[in-house]
Amino acid sequence: MKTTVIVPPIKCQGIKTKLVSSIKGLADQQNFERWIEPFYGSELVAFNLQPKKALY
Repeated sequence: MKTTVIVPPIKCQGIKTKLVSSIKGLADQQNFERWIEPFYGSELVAFNLQPKKALY
């Protein structure tokens, strides 16, 4: 099943567009209370995971 990826309007180097599906699949298997995003950058992963609690 292909996941539709939300992409920011501004392109930047090192964006994880091709990895979002894999990251989301791994995150869905985990039981975490808060998502911690140390490399916020283009916000791509956070926008696509949409965690209830997060630290950016």
